[in-house]
Amino acid sequence: METFTDTYLGLEIHVQVFSVSSGEADISCRIVDPSELRLAPLTAEVMRVPGGSFPHAAAARIGVAYCMGIIDCYRDEDDERTLH
Repeated sequence: METFTDTYLGLEIHVQVFSVSSGEADISCRIVDPSELRLAPLTAEVMRVPGGSFPHAAAARIGVAYCMGIIDCYRDEDDERTLH
């Protein structure tokens, strides 16, 4: 397992790559910023990403992109938090 960390729009993202097998990657990606605790349950699951084979860094980029999409869904055009 490897852990990767990134920041997007001021929110911290952690991605763990659990395994990379022929054609699939198991990753866990989560938003860990304490100011957005309501986003964490949306991203704490382990997911299987098909279509590889993936080096760990490539699998981590997929997890980061997934979390970025979750963050974007809860922000409006003015970068305001819209999760209620």
